[in-house]
Amino acid sequence: MTTTTSPWSYKTTVLSPDGKFTADYDEAMEVGQGAPTRGTLTIEGNDKKEVISRSAGASMTWSDDSRFLAFSEWTKKMNQILCIYDTKEKRIDRATKEYRVIELKDFKNGIIHGIDSPIHRSKEIHYEYINLAEQGACHNAGKPAS
Repeated sequence: MTTTTSPWSYKTTVLSPDGKFTADYDEAMEVGQGAPTRGTLTIEGNDKKEVISRSAGASMTWSDDSRFLAFSEWTKKMNQILCIYDTKEKRIDRATKEYRVIELKDFKNGIIHGIDSPIHRSKEIHYEYINLAEQGACHNAGKPAS
C-alpha cells in the first residue's frame, strides 16, 4: 500500500490495508518556525487504543500485510529516526541511523521506501526491515537495503 503523509501535517489518520487498525497522528506542533511537526501517534484496533509515541513525526506508512507501522520519531538532536511498530508483539523497533526529515512512501515486501529531507538535498531511503521478535531480539532492527 502506498501512503504518503507529509512531515508538516498537524493531523493525519492512516487506515491499515486490512482495515483492522487505524494510526492517528495528532496534538502536533512545529519543531521550529515553518519546520516539520512533532506530535502524538496512537494506534486503534482490536477495541483498544494505544499511545505509541509522544515524539513522532507525521509521516507514516503501513506494511502491506498490516502487521507493522513505519513512522519517524524525533531525537534530542532534532533529527529523526525510523521506527517500526509491531501490532502483534506490541513493540517498537528503532533504527540507529538518524535522518534530517523523513517522508515515508510505502512498506512493501519488508522494505520501507521514503525520502530523507523532501525539500532540500533529498536522498532516497530504502530500508529492509528484519523482524527480530521472531529471532529472540527486540531493538534496532533492520538495515539499509542495497
